[in-house]
Amino acid sequence: MNDLSIIVRHSNAFLIRKLQKYGVGCAEHVVLTFLAKNNGVNQESIAQFYKLDKGAVAKTLGKLEEKGYIIRKVNEENQREKIITLSESGKEIITEMEQLLKEFNAAIFEGMSVEEIKTVEKLVGTISKNVLNHLKDGDDVNDQCH
Repeated sequence: MNDLSIIVRHSNAFLIRKLQKYGVGCAEHVVLTFLAKNNGVNQESIAQFYKLDKGAVAKTLGKLEEKGYIIRKVNEENQREKIITLSESGKEIITEMEQLLKEFNAAIFEGMSVEEIKTVEKLVGTISKNVLNHLKDGDDVNDQCH
């Protein structure tokens, strides 16, 4: 488990350092990545997926909107709800961040066969699902980057 802790800590440090170039923090990166795969969702969807506090998600969305990376529009079917989409700037930064992650993945999987990489990805996916399934509502997981 110590190795996993080292991987998480150093991966986050690398990511934070690289994201500074874009003025994006780790929590903002997480939300942008979610929106890249699920564009046009509400704030609650993001909070539920990552089991985050709605207030923390709202704060992150505010920062992203201020930076021009997302657009929040009132849902015509439910006036109390806002639908969040990536702006053109948000789509551009996602493209750049995806390239950054490809480079990072190439570095961490260096020397591994395609089969080994697939095995690692499958195992990490299972671990990720297990962690999310065992979190209780209200568990403090808002500091995604440390």
